[in-house]
Amino acid sequence: MLESKSEFPFPGSTAFLRPEGRELRIIQHQCDGRLLVQRVGPEWDRSQRATGTMTVERADVAATRDEAIIIAKRRRAA
Repeated sequence: MLESKSEFPFPGSTAFLRPEGRELRIIQHQCDGRLLVQRVGPEWDRSQRATGTMTVERADVAATRDEAIIIAKRRRAA
């Protein structure tokens, strides 16, 4: 696995899934604009999946946990 740290949104960087703010590590940018990411942290339930990776839309990730959660709060308030 990729262990080097990089700046968001490059492979190796940390990202946070909207709207929950769950931590991810970006592994790869796919040609269709989506991201292959690794799920990080104890909050992920791994019992239902054999792998710790998933594909997400670029718009569904944020650079910080606060940014991911704040956008979700704005959507609910509107």
